[in-house]
Amino acid sequence: MSEFDIDSIEAGETAIRVRQDLEAQEARWELDDLKWLMGNKRGRRVVWRLLRSAGVYRLSFDPHNASVTAFNEGQRNQGLRLLAIVQEHCGVDYGLMLQERN
Repeated sequence: MSEFDIDSIEAGETAIRVRQDLEAQEARWELDDLKWLMGNKRGRRVVWRLLRSAGVYRLSFDPHNASVTAFNEGQRNQGLRLLAIVQEHCGVDYGLMLQERN
């Protein structure tokens, strides 16, 4: 018959809860920071440059080099992640950013 140390189990569960709380707080900070950035014209210009440099608005395919295509797709994937977060949480500011670019 095996014995369990209840104190160590509870300590482990507490550590898991603390880590989950910290991760949730960091996610809230990330969204708050993005909303702050998108709420400012200069911040929208920064986000636009990040999206543009990531290749979100262009093709990533290079017919002569598969490695370049793979690299471009990785860059584009990060840009698309940012774009999805911006559109989900800062939709109005995203529209404003597009108007400011035109």
